[in-house]
Amino acid sequence: MSDGIQRWGGVALLLAVVAGLPACQGPRVTRTLPESSSASASVGQSYLEEARVLIAQGEDDAALATLTLAIQENPRLTEAYLTIASIHERKGDYVLAEERYNQAARLEPNNFEAQYGSALAKHLSGKVREAVRAYLRALSLVPDSFKANRDLSAAYIQLGQPAQALPYAMRSTRLDPDSQPAWSNLAVAYAMQSRWDGAIGAYRQAAELGDLQDPVLLGLAEAHIRMGNFGRAINTLETLLRRSPSATAHERMGYANFKLRRFEQALRHYDTALELDASDLAALNGKGVCHVTLFIEGRYENPYHKVKGVEAWRQSLALNPDQPRIVDLLARYGQK
Repeated sequence: MSDGIQRWGGVALLLAVVAGLPACQGPRVTRTLPESSSASASVGQSYLEEARVLIAQGEDDAALATLTLAIQENPRLTEAYLTIASIHERKGDYVLAEERYNQAARLEPNNFEAQYGSALAKHLSGKVREAVRAYLRALSLVPDSFKANRDLSAAYIQLGQPAQALPYAMRSTRLDPDSQPAWSNLAVAYAMQSRWDGAIGAYRQAAELGDLQDPVLLGLAEAHIRMGNFGRAINTLETLLRRSPSATAHERMGYANFKLRRFEQALRHYDTALELDASDLAALNGKGVCHVTLFIEGRYENPYHKVKGVEAWRQSLALNPDQPRIVDLLARYGQK
């Protein structure tokens, strides 16, 4: 009776962002860049070396100025463009980073760092479809790049294309079995295809690599719910709620408790979810189902539960009238 109040898609998107894009978290180590294939590569090298020293000292702005001199002296110095791009990327200036990565790629189309860097900058600036095409170009150069496989799987997940994400997510876990983001991406790709056994296995691998981030814990709980492991879902959600209470987590706790016929506990969690987010449709619908179930199981003798259930469904339909199942339930139980 409470099917249809799941909301896996939003969790999946959040997981994709968190698990697939670690490059935007924390300071990045300056890349070791390939030597330029240009015959005039030595021209401008002194500026490039000076810029590297400045970067090591944390003087990014001075390094950018020095690298500009290097390019003026040698406009074909690919390393200079890549180094500028990496500085902009580290600063969060993804548009500028993409421009410089693209310049490097035009100079050396077979330069993996240029192609991957362009893809990542596109991804981080929200141009996910363009990023996918760029990741594929990078992988055509280095098929076994862990980071390109990992991030391409995340991009496909964000686009709602788990079937396309799956092979790249699987490959990234083979390339680096100790990467929690890679296992998290794989779990989401499985979950979005309702392959819950695979999702739970991947989540467990991620959990063995350290504490799971909140969205990943929520995804694991959802996978347990879909598999009917309601007790395990509750244990997972309890861990999540101790450190990060949310309307979604309380709603899922309500649903898991409802499935275990713990109706009073379910109602408490639904009410808490609505205190945190009064527009939570899943919590309103679950609350309505819970009350009406108590009304039915009480042999229709306690009208309180019927009134409260109908009230919750009406609030839900006021927020979103396009819910045929709730309309049907209200038609059946909403008569006075």
